[in-house]
This record gives sequence, structure tokens and C-alpha cells, in this order.
Amino acid sequence: MHVIHVAAESHVDNSISSPSEYITNNIVGTHNLLEICRNTWKDNSNSFHHISTDEVFGSLGDEGFYSEQLPMPKIHHIVPVKHRAIRLYVAIEKTIA
Repeated sequence: MHVIHVAAESHVDNSISSPSEYITNNIVGTHNLLEICRNTWKDNSNSFHHISTDEVFGSLGDEGFYSEQLPMPKIHHIVPVKHRAIRLYVAIEKTIA
């Protein structure tokens, strides 16, 4: 089974006007999806794709590619929330893979 997670909130305005809801939707929502997958997948033939926003990684460099290894830019509080959801995914992937 393949899961494509694009349901997180990405609008900066929402993160400012409703930060608790924004954190719940992004971090707890990602955690819930990962837990469902972890508890139902019996082998490694499945995949989980987490789609995020460019706000997490900042402006493109000369290469024109984003990477999870790039440092977080210091723009506004949307960045650490989105980054935590991504890091949660990476940590679980490395733990159960």
C-alpha cells in the first residue's frame, strides 16, 4: 500500500491565527497517519510519501533542489512545526525500516 500525505496545513496565515490547530493538524495529524501505517503494514513493501511546502526549506539554492538535510531557515513559526512533522516521519521510517 502507498500513502501520500498532503493533508497538512501549509498557509502561514493559519499558523498565525490558530497556532494550536495548526500544530495539531500538522504534527499530530502526521503522527496519526504514521501510527496507522506502522500498525497495519506487515512488511517493507509499502511506502509513505510526506509532501510539505517550500516554506520549510526556504529559498532554492543554485542547484534548484530542496533537501531534508538543509538547515531550517528562520522565517516564522510555520517552519519548526512543518519541520517537526517531516522529522517525525524520517525518525519512524529509520526505526521500523
